[in-house]
Order: sequence, then C-alpha cells, then structure tokens
Amino acid sequence: MSNEVSDCDTKHLVDINITSKKMLDKYNGRYYKLDNDRNLYLLNSKRDSHLIGKTLHFRSPITCTCGDTVCHKCFGTTSLLNLDISDGVSGFEVEEVTKVVRTLITKNSFNCWKLLLQDNQQLRLSLG
Repeated sequence: MSNEVSDCDTKHLVDINITSKKMLDKYNGRYYKLDNDRNLYLLNSKRDSHLIGKTLHFRSPITCTCGDTVCHKCFGTTSLLNLDISDGVSGFEVEEVTKVVRTLITKNSFNCWKLLLQDNQQLRLSLG
C-alpha cells in the first residue's frame, strides 16, 4: 500500500457485471465508475442495490499505476481497516489451520471406515 499516493488516476478499469446482492457485497468499499461518467463513486452495498444487473468499471490493484505499490483508490476502503499486515497474516494462518484440521479429520474418518469395512469382510469370510 502506497504511503505517498492516495490516487494514481489510472484510466484502466476492470469491468464487472454485478449479478446479485452477494456479488455487490463482495465489492463493497471499492471505487467504481458508471458508463459515460467521469465521477468516481464508492460502492456501499447497503445503499447501492440499484446497481445489481449493471456493469461497473472498478479501480483495481491490478491496474494501479503506482508501480510496486497500490494507491488507496485502487485498493478501496478496506485498505484503511488493516494498517498492520500482520493482522491479515495471522487471520490467514488461522484459516489455513482450520482447513488443515478439517482435511485431516475427513481423511482419518475415511481411513477408519475403510478399516471397519475390511474387518467386517474378514469376519464374514471366517464365519463363512
């Protein structure tokens, strides 16, 4: 995140067709333009439900012209939430640990069922 540039004034925008409320929520806090409009607006998903079904032209970190950093307008207002990247890293790590634990539980459950089925087949064969 750039500490020096708040707006790079890029002309390269990303076109997104907003198809649902869920998608509108996903882009909440991002800056966009409408067709044939020079103004830049901040998306508020609670207020802007009239935008569902329209194509919006979003500012994006991908098209930011700040070089190795990203300006605040291209990143959106979420840049103001986590000023310390370590908060995001720890949140990511917690999510990853949860995914790993779920995967291991599923894998171990599958192995237990597999062993039970094998034991059941051997029992049937021995009882004949």
